[in-house]
Amino acid sequence: MLIISQTDEKRAGEFREIIGYVSLDREFDVIVVGAGPAGSAAAFFLAKGGLDVLLLDKSEFPRDKTCGDALLPRAIEVLKEMDVLAEVETLAQKVSEMEFNDPQGNQFVVTANTKAGYASYLLVIPRLKFDDILRQKALEAGAIFESSCHVMRTEQSADRVVVSAQIGQTPKRFLAKVVLIATGANIGLLRSTGLLKPNAKEPMLAVRAYFENVSGLGDKIQVYFDDHVLPGYGWIFPISKSSANIGIGLKALRSNDADDSLRSALGRFLERPDVKKMLAGANQVGPTKSYPLRADFATALIVSGRVIAIGEAAGMVNPLTGDGIDLAMDSGRIAALFLKKWFAKANPNPVELKQYDRILRNQFQRRFRIFGLCNALVKYPFMFRAIFGLLQKSVKANRFAAELVMSQPILEDA
Repeated sequence: MLIISQTDEKRAGEFREIIGYVSLDREFDVIVVGAGPAGSAAAFFLAKGGLDVLLLDKSEFPRDKTCGDALLPRAIEVLKEMDVLAEVETLAQKVSEMEFNDPQGNQFVVTANTKAGYASYLLVIPRLKFDDILRQKALEAGAIFESSCHVMRTEQSADRVVVSAQIGQTPKRFLAKVVLIATGANIGLLRSTGLLKPNAKEPMLAVRAYFENVSGLGDKIQVYFDDHVLPGYGWIFPISKSSANIGIGLKALRSNDADDSLRSALGRFLERPDVKKMLAGANQVGPTKSYPLRADFATALIVSGRVIAIGEAAGMVNPLTGDGIDLAMDSGRIAALFLKKWFAKANPNPVELKQYDRILRNQFQRRFRIFGLCNALVKYPFMFRAIFGLLQKSVKANRFAAELVMSQPILEDA
């Protein structure tokens, strides 16, 4: 029998600290990189399922996240499962419909009340509040959280993944059997993990600002297909009775002054007569911020060995409206349910992790192909007018649009 003295054990501990491991005698079942809606939802369901989970994020929480801030019925269903909906509702603005406007001032409205058993409303809540609620819920379920942790790369062996990171000036390495990447449009990390195709589509770009004392908000989210932003869109999302998140989303801008172009486009959108009227007595709160949006799920890579992308890291943003929180949370939930079953096997085979890709494709591939087709067609004014007119006149088409945008069924058994 090998006997290790206390001195040797102390030296071994010092050695572990020097080489950067938090602990060589602990290996997590799952490491989740990114504590946004996808990552925190996944961490919650994983930990609740009895798995050993480490949640990492580069930021200190609470932290702001540039986004449209809207929670569609799919997200609300996941919040119910997490037993956190009541807390979110106390801080959110409730709305019941989404209004779409064309350049000529025509509009059609879709309501959240499209499927029995699903929420008949939407919520809008700044990510500064929302993400921290989800993160804390994941910790309550048993996940361990490490903040200010900048993940540099992952390295895979036959039976584990090593996550190399840096906390302040200190290098760290963490071990897990599976890693979930939930870092949104962080292209560098996706590329290093093998989850980004060389010819991957450029992300969309968006920009938003918060305004107070906005008039005429009503009980609705407003989306504008404006001449100045087509084939993109503008939005007004109320976060209270008199304040709103206002922004635009555009196709990728390759020029060096893309940020200036975005801000200029937002400025033109704010000058639209009906929007300008709403903002007559308003004032902007905080800076204008731009951000990328990955909306290429239909062609994205999802699984690379023991590393799996979820949420926006898997391209799960609606290219028509920019909504992604609902898809992010549900993809995290689905991943957690799938991994719980995988870990329950006597000898889990990493090759079987590819089945997660198939599960997501079965749920969302057709939907994203429709999104992509519609997004391509709205580039042509005559096609845009035809589609918009159909949605105004046809009850069946309007209902299809509502279910497409709002009430996709939740996968009950991943």
